[in-house]
Order: sequence, then structure tokens, then C-alpha cells
Amino acid sequence: MRIVPFEKVSHLDWNTLSDSSPQAWIFHRAEWIAIEARHFFPENLSFALEDRHGLAGIFPFYATDNSTGTWYERLLHSGFHRHTGLALSARLSASDAKAARSAAMNHIFGLAERQNADRIQINAHNLAPENLSIARKEIPFWVEDHAFSLGMAFGPSGLVAAPGVVTCCADQIVELAADEADLFKHLDDKENVRKAERENVVITVGEHFNAVNDFYIVAQKCASRTGELIMPVDYYNDIWRAFYDHGRCSIIFACHNNVPVGAVLLLIYKKSATYLAGFSDPSSLHLRANDFLLWSAILWAKRGGL
Repeated sequence: MRIVPFEKVSHLDWNTLSDSSPQAWIFHRAEWIAIEARHFFPENLSFALEDRHGLAGIFPFYATDNSTGTWYERLLHSGFHRHTGLALSARLSASDAKAARSAAMNHIFGLAERQNADRIQINAHNLAPENLSIARKEIPFWVEDHAFSLGMAFGPSGLVAAPGVVTCCADQIVELAADEADLFKHLDDKENVRKAERENVVITVGEHFNAVNDFYIVAQKCASRTGELIMPVDYYNDIWRAFYDHGRCSIIFACHNNVPVGAVLLLIYKKSATYLAGFSDPSSLHLRANDFLLWSAILWAKRGGL
């Protein structure tokens, strides 16, 4: 197995493997790695594995310097919150896959030594097809074979390793095989959805050229109430340009009197969708547009075959 840096692999070859690998999801694609490198992690250490038949695996990987003023950490990782991990070609035999995993980890350990890293964090994405199937590994190979610890915690120092003393970070995954009546039956906020309907809140899908601008206006209104720091509009424009034309992202709006009062940005890949970001106009919270918006996003995804 040969290690090939991200910048020396064609995006077409990289994405072809991402599309076919059971361990890959949208955050493995070359477009997303470029977005991460531009907006979050300028030290892009992503790499591919190559054998005599071509690409055998891809591994998005980044370096981050974390500091609180009294504490510093050099971290190598496979994505914060937008998890990736090693994705292998489906053509590999069991022995070849084992060799690829070993080569990837040896490369990562070498990177960590050369960069004087304090910690390595590796994850896997829960919407990758393998992780939605019975083939999911209960204990990942980097724990079983390479003595990594399970567990991390959020605290005053940020995201830190804390085996055995962890913050629960749980993805909420809704299976869409059930019929719509059964999905609605399991909602906790049924009355809020009904209230939004009574208030004539309507749902639209952002297919117009200025959908990101409309989304960002709602985001700015929301941030004025919560005080949260929102990403610059260029971040959302980069996502839209990278994924919209290929049906890999969508913005869904909740509107009242033809004005957007809530919006959610979804990323779509391999028959699944994920909530990337969502905002609501604080002056319209009484309309319960947020609950209605998320319920409508579930229906939109189901009706789209996700």
C-alpha cells in the first residue's frame, strides 16, 4: 500500500471511491474536505491509499491547535462533529483491507510523531451505509488493534479525551421506513406542529439562486437573540455551490405571510440526509415554526426516498 497526499489525487478518483465505499459519507468527498480546509482546519493532512489496482482507501485528516490560554493541545483528527474516518474500496479482500488499515494507521502515527501531536482522534460517521447495517463494528479497529481509548468530554478546555468520564454525543437518527401517520405518532411536539399549521406557516424548498441569502438573513436574526457565532455567508455559499446542483444539499424554509421565519440546511448522500444547520426568527417563535420545519423536513426526506 502506498500513501498519496490528498492534493496529488484527482477529485474524480477520490469521489468515485467515496461514492462506492460502505464506510464513506458526504464528509469524505473532496468538495467537503476543501470546505473544511478553507473554513475550519487549514492544515489538511488528508491522504489516500493506493495499491496496484488504483485507489484502495481515503482518509480525511486534519491538524488543529487548541488553546484556552492556560492549556494547549496539538490535535490530529478525522473531523470535529463532521466525522469521517478511513473509507476503503469495496473491492478489497479481507486481507487487503487489513493491510490498508495497518498502512493508514502507520502513516497517522508517523504524522503525529513528526508534528509533535498531543492526541489523535478518529471517528466514523453514523450515516455511512456500513454503520447503518448489521456489519457495523461495535468496537472500531483503531480501538481494538491500536489501543485507542473510547470517550471524550466537553468542558472549559474544549473537546478533550476523557475515557470513562464522557459527555454523551448521540446522533438522533430517524428511520423513514414507517408510514407518515406512524412517524407523526412518535413526535413529542405534535401540538406545536398543529399550532404552526393553524397559524398558516407554510413550507417551501429553496430552489432559487438567492436561497443562501434568505437562509443567512434568518441566521442573523436568530444570532441576535442567542448570541451565537455563526459561520460567514461564504461558508454556506461554498456548500451550496459544491452540492446543490448534484442534489446533495437542500434548504427548507418555514414561511409566514411569504416571509421566511425558519430555515434548515440539509446535506444528502447515499439515501440519507443530515441536519447541518438551522435557524429561526426570534420574533416568530410563537408560531412554532421550528417544530413544524423539522417535521416537514422529515416528510420531505421520506417523500424523496431517503
